[in-house]
Amino acid sequence: MIFPTSRATGMSRAAIAVLVAAWLASFLVGTARPADAADLSQFNPGNIISDGVFFNPYTMTEAEIQTFLNVRGGPCAAGSTCLKSYVDTMPAKAADSFCGAYPASGAEPASRIIYRVANACGINPQVLLVMLQKEQGLVTSRSPSATAYRSAMGFGCPDTAACDVSFYGFANQVYNAARQFQVYANSGRFTWVKVGQSNQIRYHPNAACGTGAVFIANKATAGLYYYTPYQPNQTALNAGYGTGDACSSYGNRNFYQYFTDWFGGTQSSASLVQVPGRPEVWLTVGSAKHHVPDGTELNVFASRLGWVRPAAASYVDSLVTAAPARRYVHDPRTGTLYLLQPDGTKHRFPDAATISAYGYDFGSYVNISANQADAFPTGPDVGTFFRVEDAPEVYLLADGRKRYVTSPAAYLDASAGKNSYVASMSAAGAAKVPVGPALLPRHSLVRETSGGSVYLTLADGGLLHIPSFGLAADAGRRDYVVVPDGTLASSPVREGTLSPFLRCGTTVYLVAGGTLRPVTGTATGGLTPLQLPEAACADMPRSSSTVAAPFLVQVPGRGEVYVLEAQQLHHVRSYDRLLQLSGGAAPRFVSWSSETANGVGVGAPELAAGSYVQFSGEAEVYQGDGRQIRHVTSYDALVRSNGGRVPTIERLPVAQKPYYTVGSPIS
Repeated sequence: MIFPTSRATGMSRAAIAVLVAAWLASFLVGTARPADAADLSQFNPGNIISDGVFFNPYTMTEAEIQTFLNVRGGPCAAGSTCLKSYVDTMPAKAADSFCGAYPASGAEPASRIIYRVANACGINPQVLLVMLQKEQGLVTSRSPSATAYRSAMGFGCPDTAACDVSFYGFANQVYNAARQFQVYANSGRFTWVKVGQSNQIRYHPNAACGTGAVFIANKATAGLYYYTPYQPNQTALNAGYGTGDACSSYGNRNFYQYFTDWFGGTQSSASLVQVPGRPEVWLTVGSAKHHVPDGTELNVFASRLGWVRPAAASYVDSLVTAAPARRYVHDPRTGTLYLLQPDGTKHRFPDAATISAYGYDFGSYVNISANQADAFPTGPDVGTFFRVEDAPEVYLLADGRKRYVTSPAAYLDASAGKNSYVASMSAAGAAKVPVGPALLPRHSLVRETSGGSVYLTLADGGLLHIPSFGLAADAGRRDYVVVPDGTLASSPVREGTLSPFLRCGTTVYLVAGGTLRPVTGTATGGLTPLQLPEAACADMPRSSSTVAAPFLVQVPGRGEVYVLEAQQLHHVRSYDRLLQLSGGAAPRFVSWSSETANGVGVGAPELAAGSYVQFSGEAEVYQGDGRQIRHVTSYDALVRSNGGRVPTIERLPVAQKPYYTVGSPIS
């Protein structure tokens, strides 16, 4: 059991064929495909194979074992019987504390014997296949000898004596070797290779080759040393499948190498296991098991650790029951605390406050193994944004409350324009977080699905009712979002409504052209500014240029110019009057939407000099000039004042008459 395998190290056609067959077999039997030969730098003499892998009898069905033998064995030499075609009979085996009963059988194929023994004795059938290969090369041999079948597992064949004839026969060998590993693990009689302690393990039957200290991690590794009591020296490991030096032994090296090449690794035990017939699913970590409480947590772990695999009750029951499996985990190598995500990534918790915000007690993490931690790629740190499980709604954690993020714009506002990570929080964790006001986009308009009111979002989180979309646009707010009913319930609504003038803190602004323009002086055209705290206006766009009364207004797309006075707009009908209103300087205009202008209302016009008006319901005719009107007392005076011609007389509503100042009459 210490001699190297005869497998060639060169890449002959036969060797290439073997590799191709190995690649095919990895798919046919549902095992992981090894990328290359095992990396023996990863060989750990103290943990050659995990207990979870070694004692799991459910890794392959009988059909999968047969397919594996067909592919691995290749074509058999003429006149020989290869393992894929070999049959044997099994004498009756009574059940005992190490194996279940195996009734006497007629001729059975090797695949069935391996499958039935694995299940009877609770040993991974992959282990039995590897043992058959490392001891006699039976899996890949094209012309196996009778001796190879007679001592198929090397059981009862010590390195220093002849084989025990009472264990001859293929079926007998497979059964007794499998049973013996359970004896090693559970009888209490084998104690000189101590699990959980450092042991001196020899390198070779020749005592002169010396020993090396090995910390034995588990029962399976201890069992391999009882079976083959030597560890490979560095020369044996450096040789790969080849020959080392005079002090090299190969049994445990070859076991590790074949298992890794064929089945993807000796430590790749199913992390998620279930005893057939029992409802509980467990996350196994070393010698501990963690109950997986629900399907959501299960899917998170399974995203990288693989789906639930059946496991022997004896193995699962031997594990210490620890805290339930949750996605809040701890990497013991670095002390880092992570949140596992359904997409198969892990994300570092930056501080204890974030852990608490996600609904976890600081010390309630699950210690996962290094291999399990490394299976989850590392993503960005856990931040303040989250969604509940895989629901589309995004929330912000702020001041101990969860705030519904109503739109991508709101998300970008809250994340300062950065693409912050949005984590998935468990439903149980999210239920513990109280609800805060919805996070609404800045510079936006919002209404609920069934609501009629449209609101402007303020910088302090409040809402302000708007009378028109046009006035909102004049204030620089054009984006519009509709949110589900009830979203705005926690958001405070300011009294009043958006108006053309706002007083933010102590400064008065004119709302025009998409900005807030500071007003110098106290005049506001008779309109009362809406008072808002400075904090509410903080994010509104503001112009550095000031305006002052009189306010000359234009509506985009129209040629008319209006002056705001006495709470209304008044059409300025001449350029001379514009110059008068501007104090002789070039006129400066502000822009209002038609909706804003209509909301303020249009009153009496600013009359062109020398124009004539008459008010409805009255006979008097007046000559106008801006806001002044003069009564023309007679027809002769009317004609003379217009250069001897009868003028055109405009009729205005009598309600507009008070806007004008009546000057001296024209007689």
